[in-house]
Amino acid sequence: MALPNRLNILVVEDDPSIRELIAMSLRDAGHHVIERTALNVKDSVDGRAVSLVVVDCNLPGKAASRAQIGRLRAQFPFASFIAISGYFPAHAAGHLQLADMLGADGVLGKPFTSDALAALVAALVTVRQAQQPQR
Repeated sequence: MALPNRLNILVVEDDPSIRELIAMSLRDAGHHVIERTALNVKDSVDGRAVSLVVVDCNLPGKAASRAQIGRLRAQFPFASFIAISGYFPAHAAGHLQLADMLGADGVLGKPFTSDALAALVAALVTVRQAQQPQR
């Protein structure tokens, strides 16, 4: 079964202006967006209904960021994850290794464009669709 074009995306970002920009970009692309901070992420979010989590890893250490993503993965076990941070390099070189180290499916270094976010979301949807059994 293919994923619908409209995803339920959870954005976890503590900076309200950045969270709003990310959410607006994703809504403009046709997705349903749930906005949360790291402190209120557990409030009234059904983990089974979330397809993708965009999470700010505002911690400079990879171990702390991996732990943060691990906690969210336990809460949202069926979701793909995009980690974003100003601590990540802006260029794409090494992003696959960084995503693997963090336990994310993709990473974006801040600042990033709406087009870069949309491209990564589309790539993750394609991967998810390819992994689903054919009927």
